Amino acid sequence: MSSLLSETLYFMQKAREHADEDMYYGARNMAEVLRGHLLHYEEILEREGFEKPYTLDVAGLSLEEEFEDSC
Repeated sequence: MSSLLSETLYFMQKAREHADEDMYYGARNMAEVLRGHLLHYEEILEREGFEKPYTLDVAGLSLEEEFEDSC
């Protein structure tokens, strides 16, 4: 799932580069869902005493930037 989130962030970057607002918001919506699932997963891992199997800083990831502010 972390790989999917990383790819989705890449799509957001490409959408900004190509000034594709629809693609940007579609990718951002997907990133928000994936981020929520990963945060829940991380809570369970921590509660059960396991390390997360990826290096992506999901908790520190901000997806609040609007398309107009990102170009």
